[in-house]
Amino acid sequence: MPDAIAALRCGGFLVAALHNHEQARLAYVPMGRYLKWIGRAEGERSPGAMFEPPHVKHAERYGHDDVRMLLIELSAACFDALASAYVRIRSYQPFRKNSRSAD
Repeated sequence: MPDAIAALRCGGFLVAALHNHEQARLAYVPMGRYLKWIGRAEGERSPGAMFEPPHVKHAERYGHDDVRMLLIELSAACFDALASAYVRIRSYQPFRKNSRSAD
């Protein structure tokens, strides 16, 4: 179960200095673009979904346009459960590929 769910609206040239979060986060951005730095890597984020593991240092810079996002913070137990499910799903990929090719 998520620990927190928040709807955010950012813009107006806001800069979020280097920081991290104690909890993993799922973010859905339905509109807007912004810059994000993780370590030395810089990238433009645009509408879509993304995952932030806990304790990863990053920074963001928002431009003139509004950015809207839905953030879901995950408890450590929820994060562990999702990570475990991801590993189980990935382990079935070769099976799924073989079953598709047989069709």
